[in-house]
Amino acid sequence: MTDELGDWLQDEQRCFKALGEARTAFTSKRTTREQYDQMQKMLGIIYWGCPESVREAALATIEEAECRRPYFEQDD
Repeated sequence: MTDELGDWLQDEQRCFKALGEARTAFTSKRTTREQYDQMQKMLGIIYWGCPESVREAALATIEEAECRRPYFEQDD
């Protein structure tokens, strides 16, 4: 049996696409609190298992999502 998540994470283009989707989520007023929470968890998983070439972009996206969180919370 293969490690499906590990295989998914090793695809550089797929990781970059997921980072772009996260950026869309944390800039949208339609994103729910649950979606924001799940997006932040997924960013952590991507950072943990992504190729080295993606790691810096993943960390930057994590940090930006964290910085934007208080503004997201104000809209509730």
